[in-house]
Amino acid sequence: MCGDIWVNLEDDREAAFEKSAVSSAMISGLLFWPSHTFTQGQPLDPDAVKSQRTAEEVRKLLAAHREVELTITGHLRGVDGAGSSLDLPEFQKALTRPGAKKLSDLPSTPTIASEFTTTIRFELGSDPEVIEYVAPDYGITAQKPHRIRGKVSLDRYGKTSQLNGPAFVFRNIFGLSGIRITCEAISPMALAGGMESSNVFNVALLAAASMLSGAGLSLADIFSLAVKLENDEFGGLTGGQGHLCCMVGGAYRHVWLSGLKDAAGRMGNPYSAFSIKLFSDSALDSLADHLALVQAGKSYEDGRPLIFRRASFINAMWTDLLRDRDRIGLPLLYEKLELVERFTRALKEGDFETTVSAINRYVEIRDTLCRRWINLALDAREGRTDSDDGSELPPYAAEYALVFDETNMRYNDSGTIRNFYRRDKDRLRQTSFYTLSPIAELVGKAKDAGIAVMPLGAGGPGANLIAISSEGRKHLEGFLESQDLHRLTEDKARAIIRGTGTLKGYIPFHAGKEPLTINGFGQLGLKLPEAPENCLYNQETGQFERPGSGRDYR
Repeated sequence: MCGDIWVNLEDDREAAFEKSAVSSAMISGLLFWPSHTFTQGQPLDPDAVKSQRTAEEVRKLLAAHREVELTITGHLRGVDGAGSSLDLPEFQKALTRPGAKKLSDLPSTPTIASEFTTTIRFELGSDPEVIEYVAPDYGITAQKPHRIRGKVSLDRYGKTSQLNGPAFVFRNIFGLSGIRITCEAISPMALAGGMESSNVFNVALLAAASMLSGAGLSLADIFSLAVKLENDEFGGLTGGQGHLCCMVGGAYRHVWLSGLKDAAGRMGNPYSAFSIKLFSDSALDSLADHLALVQAGKSYEDGRPLIFRRASFINAMWTDLLRDRDRIGLPLLYEKLELVERFTRALKEGDFETTVSAINRYVEIRDTLCRRWINLALDAREGRTDSDDGSELPPYAAEYALVFDETNMRYNDSGTIRNFYRRDKDRLRQTSFYTLSPIAELVGKAKDAGIAVMPLGAGGPGANLIAISSEGRKHLEGFLESQDLHRLTEDKARAIIRGTGTLKGYIPFHAGKEPLTINGFGQLGLKLPEAPENCLYNQETGQFERPGSGRDYR
């Protein structure tokens, strides 16, 4: 049986899609506008969330309903395509020009949910003072759960690890304890990386804790808080595309609103988004005929990966160039806005030649940005005052070079750069960590064959890739087979990641159509998170309107 959120949101999703052609000025979609204030980049306000039930009351409630299974399931983000990384909070603010109103002028990210899901289970724990976390796919077994008694202590930077996320959310934010949280099995292909399983996990943690405690967070609140926690308290660098994708499923264009400015450049919006449905669910099946999920090669030994993606560090490279308004990087980042518009329009029109072209250019831009950052860092490390093109070396290059300083916050994430530098510093200057070998070679050969290959998320070593052919599945699979990338099965992939070997090959891409599914909580008499409003956006005025009444969120 579908959960209540699935039913409520499904009604809004279909209504939004049916009304999407109201006029060229009025666009229909789902508005994720939080009612709580969660400030990105600042310590979490301890009074921002108000729990209505004590930990003891929640334990009694769970004890009285032991027969009810409490689960939350969401699809992992599959395709992000052109628009990936524009969901990062800093990107939204910097790339939204003053007075921008048209969707084509606003940062946005299209997403297509994958068939892979993550299910999180919640039940009464064995110790009333402890939060227990179980995740067999990550080596945390039911026999030896990760247990934290009391509140999670943050380090001197105000951070903790994602491993401590369940305890931080339940105990530190909502005041709950005595609960066991289990992350059930995830598809082995999804575990390889780049599909944002942590986003689904954190959405589920916040939704469950809010319902159990009676805090009353809406899905928009949960989306905003989840992004804030991952970027701040959990020490990552992410945006909200994966969080929204798991909430809505299907294919959507998420327009990012926190960077909206008036003509004078003033901002006032929370971390928020407007999600526009791109396809009916039936159209997703034909779209998938042009896509495949690919692994170029990720090695494991005794169930442990031998390479690590370092996606946060790659995102940090791009963010540095944006923040410093780098003379080469900034124009390329602005070009992404036009590519999103071209990519999204081509997808909707079934123009896969343009789709492939837009993706190839997006990958090229990201590679150029990575190489630009690396060369600035190396020039500064080597004491140069100018670059190879004769331009004066900017002062911020010295900050990039600090990744070689073991006292720097990014030191642990940048070990791959230092190892590469010691082995072959000249080749490092030509290397992009977004498409590190063997991904780079596959991207180049695919382009020659009229195919786009794009690392998902922020890419990096071992990341999953999405491959797109304008000619369809036969052409795509023929190319992949010619590159010694053969079709994988679930059993073969799982055997590799749990043992020793190299995960390499492809699987056909299938879209996940269902929104976030919440099961069991309603049976306990708990209030489910409020779904986003179905609104109209007026591109001429920049206002959102609930059908039948005007409402200005700016």
